[in-house]
Amino acid sequence: MTYFKWEARKLWKKNKILLFLLIGPLIVCTLYTCNYFLAKTELEQMKQSVKEDIAFSGQLKETMEQNIFLERNKQKLERLTAESGEILLKSQKEMIEDMTYFDSAKMIGENQQPISQSVLDLNLAEIDYMKQNNIQPQKPLTLLLPKDYQTNFTHEELDSYNYLNGERRNANGLLFIYNFFKQGYSTYFIALCILLFGSFFCSEKTTKHNHLSLLKLEGISLSKILFTKSAIIFCYVCLFIVALFLPMLLLSIVLSGLGQASYPILYYFTTDLIKEYTWITLAQYIFEAITLMLFVSFFFIELLMLVSFFVKNEIYVWLAGGLFLIIGVLIPPSSFNPLSYIRVDEIISGEINLNQHNDFFSFTKSMLVLFAGLSIVFILKTITGKVMAKIK
Repeated sequence: MTYFKWEARKLWKKNKILLFLLIGPLIVCTLYTCNYFLAKTELEQMKQSVKEDIAFSGQLKETMEQNIFLERNKQKLERLTAESGEILLKSQKEMIEDMTYFDSAKMIGENQQPISQSVLDLNLAEIDYMKQNNIQPQKPLTLLLPKDYQTNFTHEELDSYNYLNGERRNANGLLFIYNFFKQGYSTYFIALCILLFGSFFCSEKTTKHNHLSLLKLEGISLSKILFTKSAIIFCYVCLFIVALFLPMLLLSIVLSGLGQASYPILYYFTTDLIKEYTWITLAQYIFEAITLMLFVSFFFIELLMLVSFFVKNEIYVWLAGGLFLIIGVLIPPSSFNPLSYIRVDEIISGEINLNQHNDFFSFTKSMLVLFAGLSIVFILKTITGKVMAKIK
């Protein structure tokens, strides 16, 4: 237990700067996402009703067809009136009223239950809204069929747009965290353990060459060191994940209202504003952006450790890392810029493209393989050097 406390205290002293540095990307990503959400609120509200607009476009089409049909009947009625007199006019007028009056008794669904007048009024109000705002849905979808005074949809299906406007726009925070581990995302948790294990495992120093090495402890068995450091890394990862989700929960309460831990959904439109779209919760957006930035940070740290095997002085290692970052920031994005493909702004704003094209998982898996390989190289290299030193 004493060794565990000593290792944990040493790990905190040596790497607390890194933890504070991670707060910066967290704040940047959160502010960027909040600004994006607030700036796009009005536009998102219009986009979120796309499904309803598409659904009511079918009724709009039917209404236009009915108007044409009624206009023709009206013209025909005028001709018949001139020929047949007032009695025929009265009968034809009653027929037209029966066709145009959407009474609840006339509109019968598959379940043989009348549709409420409020639903019909809401549908007609949506049609008026579409006309006033000149909305042109790309994919018409029939919601109500005035033909034969029937509809092909049940009450539950007719009320589905209420569900779209309500629960589906919010994903419960705790449920999101549960699904995060349930749907195979525990791979990220294991990967973070491996990365932290490989990174902090190679943080021991020798007194002779001021060189980063591994397992430089006398009188303690290798198995105890492995177990202790693994336990410490596991605890740190758990605390980091908890600290990562707490700001999301607080942010969700601020954005969605007190007492409602849910995240507004950011809609990502692929090619057209109305044609098609995908969605992702705000919490998932923040998590994936921070995860990418975290992977890049660990990648940078392990690159420094790799350089440290060939550069004896640790100061030169950090100078090389600083030069690497300066080059990446100053040089414009090109094939000569080492950070062209891992720029922080691209990582944040590039989440839209990553989610649209479903490349996020393949991207992270390839990075995990690279990081795990680097960690294994570090461990084997140091153990080999230790064994060779004992042989000599």
